[in-house]
Amino acid sequence: PLSALKLNKMFNKLYFICPTDNIESIINSKLNDNNFYITSLANSITLNYNFIRELYLIIESKKIREITFVLSDDNRLINDILENKDNKNIRSLDHLNLEIYSHKNFFKKELTISEIRLYIISYLLNQKKNELKKITDSLGLKLDINAKVYNKEVNEFTKVKSKLINMEFFNLN
Repeated sequence: PLSALKLNKMFNKLYFICPTDNIESIINSKLNDNNFYITSLANSITLNYNFIRELYLIIESKKIREITFVLSDDNRLINDILENKDNKNIRSLDHLNLEIYSHKNFFKKELTISEIRLYIISYLLNQKKNELKKITDSLGLKLDINAKVYNKEVNEFTKVKSKLINMEFFNLN
């Protein structure tokens, strides 16, 4: 029967989300699998040895087959940084503040604030996705690793832009 076919397609997914986005219920309603979550402010989690060791245990025990980094297109923390609001009391965001400021200053003459926000979110999510992909590949884990942006206005998830300027290799003389 068709219902048995649907059950066979369900598998366990792990989502990295920002707690300020409040999107767990949206993910659960739109992406109908067995969903697990790890939260960090603006997905700024540091993928150090201890974290990877814990993540590996979660992946193995929950039989995770897919990991997705998700941020809302109006993430409060990223908006605060773009609007020069003070996040200096949150030490874990120091690196994120610097990164966003550099991108904002680079693009502020060429793009609207909305375009800059989407660019920065895409860049940050791609960076985390690629970092985790290298680690999971080196551990021999066969996982799909994705990054998505939740667009609140149209209530849908879209893949992040992947053809972005890589600031590490871009140089203005």
